[in-house]
Amino acid sequence: MTVLRHSRKPVQMWTRLTVLTLIIVSGTLLSVSNTQKAYADYSVTVNPAQQYQTIQGWGSSMAWWANWAGGLSDSQRIPLADKLFDPNAGIGLNVLRYNFGADGPGNVCHNSIASGKAGIYTNLPTYEPTNGSYDWTQDANQRWVLQAAQARGANIFEGFVNSPPAWMTTNSCTSGSNGNTENLSSSHYDDYASYLATIAQHFHDTWGLTLQTVEPFNEPTPGYWNYNGDQEGTNVSTGTQNTIVNKLGAKLDQTGVSAYSQVSAPDDTSVDRSNTDYNSYDSNAKAYVVQYNTHTYGGSNSDRDYAYNTIGQSGNKRLWMSEWGTGAQSSPIAAGITLSQSILNDEQHLHPSAWVIWQAADNYFSSGGSGNGGSNNDLWDWSAPIAMAIWSIPLAIMRWATIASLSVLAIR
Repeated sequence: MTVLRHSRKPVQMWTRLTVLTLIIVSGTLLSVSNTQKAYADYSVTVNPAQQYQTIQGWGSSMAWWANWAGGLSDSQRIPLADKLFDPNAGIGLNVLRYNFGADGPGNVCHNSIASGKAGIYTNLPTYEPTNGSYDWTQDANQRWVLQAAQARGANIFEGFVNSPPAWMTTNSCTSGSNGNTENLSSSHYDDYASYLATIAQHFHDTWGLTLQTVEPFNEPTPGYWNYNGDQEGTNVSTGTQNTIVNKLGAKLDQTGVSAYSQVSAPDDTSVDRSNTDYNSYDSNAKAYVVQYNTHTYGGSNSDRDYAYNTIGQSGNKRLWMSEWGTGAQSSPIAAGITLSQSILNDEQHLHPSAWVIWQAADNYFSSGGSGNGGSNNDLWDWSAPIAMAIWSIPLAIMRWATIASLSVLAIR
């Protein structure tokens, strides 16, 4: 039996530290208590001939939490990066989705976004604040986290967008437009494709950060994204998605960026919507999409089966579960259990190559419980990383029984 121990030394920002001990024995999670319990023996048959997917890894979208965490002092952000990304000192998340922000001069919705969600930072600066003028000093906080993750072994990166920069929109608002109307101006479709390709190229050539895919959409069809909303977003019809995918794919080819960064899509809110979006694309757009992204906030298991069998297997596309979050739960452990159930459901039916939580760490605690929403700004919720560790550890050390001591860090 291998024993993994993590440092219990408190960091200055964490004034209360508790330790949750997770015992993983032959794939079974046992609780630690003074009372011994007997568990029935069972057997699992592994058939190596039945292969569903190649696992690229486990990870998180960045955006809000990374913008906050990257702005902490070194004494705070370095231990946090260790716990999230270091495979020895932490849980070794290796997949990150970097958010290309949209905020800049002329964003008339800056204040509504900034004040909309207490305790988190939903305005992300754009690298192209005005047409044709790039500012690579922007977004230093989020970029620090990505570079820190890479230094600790993270190796699968994607760029994604919630909204185009304000100057590309029809109403100068990066939170969207009312009535499920589109906000990316048709006169800027080519600019948008160039913007995404330019960022991917700069990341690769200047910072040594290779984005294997660029995702131009985020939940494009449900109609969530309204004027004066509280977070960045934009509505995109399936027809416009098809146009953008074709333009982005062509631009990546034209600039040579497709040698290392390719297109992922459609990243819709549920598997059924993502299936509908993807199926609406023409053959040229489908050829540009090397990776099918979907969120799994909705959709049936038959929708997951369809995505795997028809899009993944028959269509020869890599599949990612690119976003999911627990929402408010009654406690951290309840959030972790809900997360684990979601992972199991996706792994049994969708068989994604990567499973990506929405936010790896929350600096807030919901009045309704733990999860990825809240207002009190007083607690680090580590239930998601812990639950993901339960899944990732057995994949790495399937032949050993393991005791893992993981820290639950709380700000009070």
